[in-house]
Amino acid sequence: MNESEAQLRTRLRHRFDRAAPHYDQYAGVQQEVASRLLERLELVRMEPRRVLDLGTGTGASLVPLHQRYPNACLVAVDFSHAMLAQARQTHRTAPGVTADAFQLPFASDSIDLIFSSSTLQWCVPLAGALQEIQRILRPEGLLMFSTYGPDTLRELRAAQHAAGIPPGINEFSDMHPIGDLLVEQAYQDPVLDVERLDVSYATARDLARELRGIGSSRLEQPQEVLATRTQWDALEDAYPKDAQGRIHATYEVIFGHALAPTATVSDDGTAAVPLSALKRS
Repeated sequence: MNESEAQLRTRLRHRFDRAAPHYDQYAGVQQEVASRLLERLELVRMEPRRVLDLGTGTGASLVPLHQRYPNACLVAVDFSHAMLAQARQTHRTAPGVTADAFQLPFASDSIDLIFSSSTLQWCVPLAGALQEIQRILRPEGLLMFSTYGPDTLRELRAAQHAAGIPPGINEFSDMHPIGDLLVEQAYQDPVLDVERLDVSYATARDLARELRGIGSSRLEQPQEVLATRTQWDALEDAYPKDAQGRIHATYEVIFGHALAPTATVSDDGTAAVPLSALKRS
């Protein structure tokens, strides 16, 4: 990770540390996305021994994960210490580990299932995070994730542009490059699909307040992005409204899962294949 990427991670960590105490109050979209991702585990037949909730945030998924896999060792991971502190109140028995997705403090081939909701969009470059995730997954271990596509908050970006306001939200990757990365890194059977959520708000200020509340936007510092009342008014005027005078925000949600490679290849070119794979053959 180069210096600019490290600086970005530091800024993000500070945002989420500040957002942690009130995150759940504003995270309705993220909670809905996590709920839908949890439902997709119903289609997975596995009994994992070690489960990682990567980017656990305030730990909203820990209880349902524990209920689904009561015999598994469940570990909560987040790069925000303040978020983990909130998560411990949700699930006191799950160990919490403060760690970055690019440097996970776990042995190679040690995790059976990695559950990661609304997290990978913050991992830049994504290839590095996927490589580290693959390292700690056991052969044929499962990565189950959700992230956001480029149509997310497109109405807000358009309104900001029309109002002459610099972008204050994250850039999101399309589903196809994410799938390409999974294939390039030898993940097996990657499956990705998209759902769109339409969320309405009374005003653009309410949307901005929600984004600030979850720590996901530079709109958390309006003095830097929306410095004047005139700019706020321009944003409100530029944002399209429905017949009831409400604004809408699109969330393009990408759901995906993939298996870690069956064989791992060392630097000298030697391939290690688990005995279970040989038995199936």
